[in-house]
Amino acid sequence: GGIMIKSRKKIKIVICILSFAPIALIFTNAAPSFNKTVITPEQFGAKADGVTDSTSAFQSAIDYAIQSNGTVQEIQLSEGTYLIKCSSTPDATPLESLPWPIPQGLTVNAHPESRCLKISGANNLSIKGQGSTKTQILVGNPVSGLLIVQSSNNVSLSSLSVDYNSLP
Repeated sequence: GGIMIKSRKKIKIVICILSFAPIALIFTNAAPSFNKTVITPEQFGAKADGVTDSTSAFQSAIDYAIQSNGTVQEIQLSEGTYLIKCSSTPDATPLESLPWPIPQGLTVNAHPESRCLKISGANNLSIKGQGSTKTQILVGNPVSGLLIVQSSNNVSLSSLSVDYNSLP
């Protein structure tokens, strides 16, 4: 099609060429939240039933998100209770050998590998529940910590609660 513009001295004809081919727009400075990919631990076998051990499913979801190089930015947890069982390492101090309450100044060997879950090398990763009264992570071994985060940037946990299956 064309557009005709008249002026006093001469006539100009401007020709517009319209293309109906698909156009891909790339926004290099777009906010990450507009292109966020969300995964769930259930995609890796977890169940929020409070009974099923979801440790390996959680770790697989974390590893998948890290290996996606920023494509996956959120691990979304369902309503319910996720049981995270974990074993302590041989050099971790057994819980039953500790006095209770633990005296101030007592050194307890909390080996980093005794953590249930590990996040290493993550960037802009969020683990998000449905609310602190709706999503719970239940740690099955009170000697172990739930999570260690290392060599990572902007990692967050929100809208969930963490509890231990049994306390000393």
